[in-house]
Amino acid sequence: MTENRAMTDRHLIQVVSGFRPDVDGMGDYARHLAEELWRQAQVSSTILVFHRPKNGTEVADGEGWSVCYPPTASAQSLAAELQRQMQLKPQARVLLHYGPYAYSDDGMPLRFAESMAGLSADRRLTVFFHELWARGWPWKRAFWTRSNQLCAVRTLLAASRLGLSSSALYLNRLRSILEVQKPLVQVRIFSNIGEVERPLPLRKREPRLVVFGQIATRIRLYRQYGKQLEKLCSILHLESVVDAGSGESEAIPERIGSLPLKRRGFLSEEAASNLLATSVAGVLHYGPIAWEKSGVVAAYQAHGMLPIIAPRVMEGFRPFPGMPFALIGDLLRKREPMRLEEMQALADQAHGFYCQEVALAQAALRITTALELNR
Repeated sequence: MTENRAMTDRHLIQVVSGFRPDVDGMGDYARHLAEELWRQAQVSSTILVFHRPKNGTEVADGEGWSVCYPPTASAQSLAAELQRQMQLKPQARVLLHYGPYAYSDDGMPLRFAESMAGLSADRRLTVFFHELWARGWPWKRAFWTRSNQLCAVRTLLAASRLGLSSSALYLNRLRSILEVQKPLVQVRIFSNIGEVERPLPLRKREPRLVVFGQIATRIRLYRQYGKQLEKLCSILHLESVVDAGSGESEAIPERIGSLPLKRRGFLSEEAASNLLATSVAGVLHYGPIAWEKSGVVAAYQAHGMLPIIAPRVMEGFRPFPGMPFALIGDLLRKREPMRLEEMQALADQAHGFYCQEVALAQAALRITTALELNR
């Protein structure tokens, strides 16, 4: 913990796209990180939020952090407010949480990146690349925005002293465009809805499957894997399905085969945590090659569940020993229901990996260590 002690008189300015009460992955990540930095080493944070909450209710401060907003949601306004905060706290480091659509509604973030880069003369900027650039066919908008987004990443990477990202896939992509050698550190995405130190054994939980996450991801799961989910529940001895997350759609079924599906809608962090902590398994429609950047996978792992990925595509992914999740195809190929002991072993493996490699405390320690080593 030497590195943490070195930061006890330091301050971190975190820049995020949105903040509570709005649902914003970057804002939630920054808030939990700020609280953990305060717990570990009394490092305080100013969280600079690009978009004001939609309902006008602004959060002022919390344990170890305070919030401020630029006058308007524009690159120039944000840069001006960030510069003001940097002048108020001349020793503070800046951690920009970045994604190509976070600060640019049209997916053209280069101007924003240039504004941020203009403040980096003293090399205080660190960028957490939560996303990089979009990819798509010529008839998709992502095809036409890719060049702008790639230039934005290059600009931010060149202006930063240190780059962070969650997945090995993204780190490799960042290395491929590095023009000047600099440190790149992996910090996996932790659970934004809490962690359970001693999870309930699966035999003491409700025999249900949870479908958690963004509405678009849940709809794609039902459309692509709707028929297989009933078989999955049979293999895992599950008796019901719960759909949890904001958004409503007619594409969310009322039943999965013969099993009832209950819609829970948007849940508070506490309610979502309680649901996962008392359920046997959770499934997510996702690309397994980028599993390390999924907050939903992390939430399943953090609550001692059996985490299951139903792949969007398998391109580029190769199964590896000790995977901290199961692939739905591997489970569906089983000829008979799994033994509870086998299910528990998979859940324990996922939770153990989370505690050692992913957890909030680990993320905070890796970030502070990286910041201290690259001052």
